[in-house]
Amino acid sequence: MPVFDDHRLLLVDWFERIDTGGTRNVSASVAAALKRLRRVRKSARHARLAEFLEQTLLALRADETEGARYILLTALAAFGWAYDLTGMG
Repeated sequence: MPVFDDHRLLLVDWFERIDTGGTRNVSASVAAALKRLRRVRKSARHARLAEFLEQTLLALRADETEGARYILLTALAAFGWAYDLTGMG
């Protein structure tokens, strides 16, 4: 059974970097993570996260930064990973 790591910090980092205008670097990082996730076989969680990242990458490439951020937040919620949008802890 493949180990599914907590990718929360990575998704949060991408979310915040998109917010500050770092979409080129985020796109490269998302593409690399997507490639790694697609190599894992027989893991629904890996496949599901890969789908979220694929949609995030498509949004970034279309300059839909708000859409990319929304997809990342949706991925966080889908896996039960919390993120405080208020910045208050």
